[in-house]
Amino acid sequence: MNIAIGADIGGTHITSAAIDLDSFSVIENSYYNQKIDNKSTKEVILKQWASCLNNSINAVDLNSNHLLGVGIAIPGPFDYANGIGKYERNDKYESLYNVSIIDGLAREIQNSNIKLRFLNDASSFGVGSDLLENLNEDHTIAITLGTGFGATFLKNKVPLITGNGVPENGCLWDKDFKDGIADDYFSTRWLINHYGGLTGNDTAGCGVKELIDSDPENMKLVFTDFANNLCEFLYPHLKAFDTDVLFIGGNIAKASSYFLDILEDCIAEGKLKTKIRIVTEAEKVGVIGAAYLFNPGFWDRIRTELPSI
Repeated sequence: MNIAIGADIGGTHITSAAIDLDSFSVIENSYYNQKIDNKSTKEVILKQWASCLNNSINAVDLNSNHLLGVGIAIPGPFDYANGIGKYERNDKYESLYNVSIIDGLAREIQNSNIKLRFLNDASSFGVGSDLLENLNEDHTIAITLGTGFGATFLKNKVPLITGNGVPENGCLWDKDFKDGIADDYFSTRWLINHYGGLTGNDTAGCGVKELIDSDPENMKLVFTDFANNLCEFLYPHLKAFDTDVLFIGGNIAKASSYFLDILEDCIAEGKLKTKIRIVTEAEKVGVIGAAYLFNPGFWDRIRTELPSI
């Protein structure tokens, strides 16, 4: 059996599992999740990542299976071709700026010779969603809404960084929007800050879920503004790419009941054909997409097209 380890690294966690590349199923007892303090030193972060990866690697019976390598879905800014963090002034993993993740993990992973490959976390989410949905649609966009804003543009399951309707580097997080960039508006920090500005309440130590639980009425207002902003920003991209399906994942997607209707109305009013799919198991989907980096045909198609940010 051909197996690859897939890992999904988010702003506050790492999830990893061993994936059967033929069935896309998770190998028994290989699924692990660990919380990460993204403000820690590079040594601590790399050790925590490696601990999770080692647990998944150790679950693979190497006597009867072929372990091809470790595919890692990781947010940008990141040099995906060379495995180097480019986090600077974006409030997470800043200790990994200009750090070789390949070299750092090689010192911590038990099988130090194992191959490591990297893909943007939103791209992995999009690839995994396409694989599990078994869609026959040509054009899909996948976005992840959490501690940051990730996006990928896919044609026939392959992430694109150039082409008709594809923005520079195939990313959206760094594109101009209103008084800043998209990442400033489509993230948990915007929701929390906007709630604080709307209500005057102290939001120190609060998360989005806690605010929804404690003050759902005001959070409806916050999400209405969020959805209108998202519609304004996404609409031209959905139209330009002739998008068949929009996948939405990430922790904010778990609150889709607060913003999905507005987004669907926006698409309908704009006479777009785009269908929206909410993916609530984004980490599992991202893990499968990351492991798919060790599908030879897929890797050959994307290896020279990996973005550098």
